[in-house]
Amino acid sequence: MDKKVTFYKDSSGRILTGMPENIPAPKGLERIVCGSALEAERYSSLQRSQEKVEHRAEQERRGAIEGEFQREIRSEMHTKMANARNAQNREFMRRALENNANRKDPTAYERESYLHAEAYEKGH
Repeated sequence: MDKKVTFYKDSSGRILTGMPENIPAPKGLERIVCGSALEAERYSSLQRSQEKVEHRAEQERRGAIEGEFQREIRSEMHTKMANARNAQNREFMRRALENNANRKDPTAYERESYLHAEAYEKGH
């Protein structure tokens, strides 16, 4: 490998993508310079699995917060529909509730990161 892939590891064991090997590691981080493609793929895989766990935890936190907001919004819509002055306003709120129920959850997605060469090999 002409240019070596570099990762950083902090004291908790978290792996971060590093800068080029000629740049020193920031304080508190251990620099890992991969000597082969196999080693780089191994650290990349470890980083990917770590990021997947972090991403799921973040989605759960967001879902809890946004879910509460959505419940409040739906409750307000039901109140507005029940207290509508006429059939047109009631129908509008019914459709708004229907659209809200069919709304796609913005936290329901998966992400995966790769080294550039890995993504190229996988066709991304």
